[in-house]
Formats: sequence, C-alpha cells, structure tokens
Amino acid sequence: MALTSRPATEADIELVKGIANANLQYFNPKEKRIGDLEAREFIKGFFDPAMTRLTKSPDSDNWESFITLNPDRSRKRYYLDIYTVPGAGT
Repeated sequence: MALTSRPATEADIELVKGIANANLQYFNPKEKRIGDLEAREFIKGFFDPAMTRLTKSPDSDNWESFITLNPDRSRKRYYLDIYTVPGAGT
C-alpha cells in the first residue's frame, strides 16, 4: 500500500486533535477528547523531541492518520502512538 506522508508541526494541532479524537471515540464514545496541550505534546514530544508523520492514501484529499514516536532517553524507551480516522484507507 502506498501512502503519502509528511512531518506534523504545531500548525497541525487542530488536524491532530481531529484524527486522534475520531479514533479514540470510535472505540469508546465516552472517551475524553484530547485538547491543544495533548496534541502539542504528541507533536513536539513529552520528554525528548518526537518523530511524527501525518499520512493519507494518495487518492485522498484529507490527512487520515497521525503517527508519533516519542523517545524517552532517560528510560531508554520509545512510545509509539498511531491514530487513524475510522474507515480510512491508511
């Protein structure tokens, strides 16, 4: 499967919130929605700078997924989060 991707930036906070909330509430409609602070942390990183990507199918006009890999050097761990809009082809 071919995907189009690009890094997420702070300018994408609303987009990241939309993708993450659609994903979370699909699985649990009572799930608390993430806000600007959480979206900013997903993009920038919690402990160290995050590696991020927005992805979509090449034939889609809208970004469909958000991937963030957050390193925590002090614990020598990585935290991976993947959020996809339900029904998307990514």
